[in-house]
Order: sequence, then C-alpha cells, then structure tokens
Amino acid sequence: MVEIWKDEQVPPNENFPLSLKKRIFTQCVIPTLLYAAEIWATTKMLNNKIRSTQLSMERKMLGITWQDKVTNKKIREQTKLPNALRLLKSYKWKWAGHVARASENWANTVTRWTPAGKRKKGRPKTRWVKDIKARDRNWITSAQDRGRPLSSSGIRMTKDDDDGHELRMK
Repeated sequence: MVEIWKDEQVPPNENFPLSLKKRIFTQCVIPTLLYAAEIWATTKMLNNKIRSTQLSMERKMLGITWQDKVTNKKIREQTKLPNALRLLKSYKWKWAGHVARASENWANTVTRWTPAGKRKKGRPKTRWVKDIKARDRNWITSAQDRGRPLSSSGIRMTKDDDDGHELRMK
C-alpha cells in the first residue's frame, strides 16, 4: 500500500489540494488498509505497522520528509484525519456486538470454542477474544443490550506516546 502511495501516479503535492487528498485517503485508503480488521487479533507489531503506514502517507500528503523534523502530533493536527487504530478498534467492537448477539451461528460457536488436549510449548498466540476481553470482561452480556453501543461501555481515550490517542479501558 505504501508503494502505491509513493508511486509517481499520485499527483504532486503542489498541484493537488489537501482537501481532495484527505477525501481520497478517508474514502479509499483507510477502508483498504483496514479491510476485514474486525476479525484481526491485534498485536503491538500490527499496531505499529498501521500507525507508521498512516503517518508516512500523511507526511507524503503534506510534502513533509523526516529531514524536516516535524513531529507526528503536528502532522496529525494539520491533516485532522481519523486515526486508523481508533477505527480498527471500533470495527472490532461492532463485530464483537454482532457475535455476542447471534444465537447459534458459526462465529458464535468458534468464538466460544475451547480446544481439547495440550498446548504447544511457548507463548500462546494472541487471539481475537483476548483482545475483546482485555477491554471488557463481560463483553457478551454488554453486547446483549443493543441500546448501549459496546464501544462506549468502559472505553476512554488516553494519551499515546507516539501520535495521538489510543483506546483503553477505564
């Protein structure tokens, strides 16, 4: 995705208005970047990749290089684009609500399934359910109440060290 954005077919910065670049980014790039994100098991490495991809594209939009020594925070203030990590987490919470409200379908069955037998040696892989439980232990019962969106139950914004904000539990 970054290679496409760096391609010469993207119009030059001086001839292409920022508002149009932002619109393309919001309507085309973000949905492509986060395609099927609601079922990803997020890890620190994945979060870093998404954050760095978005910031490198924002820098390209503004015509700013690393040598200009402009902070990520100032870039975010200039572009005012939605944070891809925030969107990823909101997509994930919406999907968790759908899974929890479903009676007996494959998504619900697979989510609640516990494998039998012994695990392999080493650290277990990050699972989708573990991400959801880290934010709300009773996510299944919280999702049953359709009047209250799952994403607003117990999530607040906290300062992230890099580029803005990250979703965390209260």
